[in-house]
Amino acid sequence: MGSSSSKAAGIPAAASAAEAKVRATTLGLIARYMTKVPTSRAFINGSQDADLQDEFETMKRNMEEQVLSLTEERDKAQEEVRKQKDELAAVQLDRDELSTQVAGMGEQGRIMKFGMEQLNQQLDRQLQQANTLKAQLDRRETEMQMLSNELAQIKTQHTQTVTLLDARTTELKGAQVFLTKADSMSGADVVRMIEGLDAEILQTSAFVADHFEFENPKPYDMHDELQGASTRLAEVIGPQMVDLLATTEHAQDPLVIQLACQAATAAFCRWVVMSWDIEDENINHFLQEAYLTIQNAEEQSVAGRWRSITRTQVQSMIHGDADVSSLLVPHLANYFVEILLVAGVPASEEAIHEIVMRDFADKMTEIVRLALALNWVTGREITSADLEPYIILWDTVFDPTAMEDLHEEPAHLKPKALEDVIKEEDHVLCTTDLGLRRIVKLPKDKGGAGGDIQTTVLLKPKVALHSVIQGLEGVKKLMESPMSMSTHELSPSA
Repeated sequence: MGSSSSKAAGIPAAASAAEAKVRATTLGLIARYMTKVPTSRAFINGSQDADLQDEFETMKRNMEEQVLSLTEERDKAQEEVRKQKDELAAVQLDRDELSTQVAGMGEQGRIMKFGMEQLNQQLDRQLQQANTLKAQLDRRETEMQMLSNELAQIKTQHTQTVTLLDARTTELKGAQVFLTKADSMSGADVVRMIEGLDAEILQTSAFVADHFEFENPKPYDMHDELQGASTRLAEVIGPQMVDLLATTEHAQDPLVIQLACQAATAAFCRWVVMSWDIEDENINHFLQEAYLTIQNAEEQSVAGRWRSITRTQVQSMIHGDADVSSLLVPHLANYFVEILLVAGVPASEEAIHEIVMRDFADKMTEIVRLALALNWVTGREITSADLEPYIILWDTVFDPTAMEDLHEEPAHLKPKALEDVIKEEDHVLCTTDLGLRRIVKLPKDKGGAGGDIQTTVLLKPKVALHSVIQGLEGVKKLMESPMSMSTHELSPSA
């Protein structure tokens, strides 16, 4: 702004200097002229000579030239002045604009200064907050380090705990198998299973007895094959039953054959239910003796769990998940074949075996599977007691508290002939239906006393008595009557 003001002040000064120069030059020329020109009178009188006239003319021309030159300089000076005025106006305009800008910049500067002060204050606050956060972060890092150390310790403890837990779990799994567990089935459930098996045995035995034809009179030829069958059967159903099979005429009434089939099948099924291994009697005998020893020495819960574990492992080891019924059906068929052979069926043992397997394989398979199911339940699933199917040995005195007479009827329905032959002490001929008993070792008291074996009958076995055979003719008449007991027993609804 100082440069613009100086420039504006110099413009009139330059113009005044040019005018003064013109004025001074003009005055100088006039003075020179006046000194050389004669007085007006001499001039007027024409006393000057031609030289003066020429000099005057020359001076005049010089003055005119100088005036012209000065005029041009003046014009140029005026033009310069005009230009400088224009420049001055422009400079003044710039100055005004700059003044405006400076004023605006001053306001903006004040605003910016205020903003800077605000920013500085905010920055101070942010720095203070940052310092606070840094202090908090330092504390957090310290806490994190402490937590990290604690976590490492906890992980170490957790690893040790897991290792210990695994060890204890393994120990518990080993001990758990001997802990008392609730039975998965009740005694009533097993009774129903036994009754279902007995019903299947009755039906199949009746079908087998009615399926074959017998000669009448029956030929009697005790050849070696028949002798061997008789010997084997006598060990299962008793010698008297074998004698009845061999000597009785069966053409009109196959009752003895039916009873023999029931007795043999019941004995076979009892063996299946009680077996530890269906293929090796030595293993059966050894494990049963071991179990009885454990049962006498330990509590019922321990003995029951040992039985459950051992039977499960032995059977799984030998047979796995295989269906072993196919191994047992031929054995059951052999009993039927030997009974029919001794009873006098006019065919060879091979032929009878083929017929039995062809016509009764499904029914025998059903019997075997029911027996195997009982083996599973009584041997593995029930440990609080021993549930045993049982039969009554032949020639045992009949005891109505422990067994049930197969053909017992109310007194008014019994044939007179049959009543006459029944003695006060009748004997068992054979067992036709399996019974079930519950055997439990009672716990000992604190003094060590007790530990007795308690046996409870859950289902009485059914037996055929000698009196039935002694009054066979009476039984035949009873079977032919509308209220025939045998007909009722052999019906599907029985």
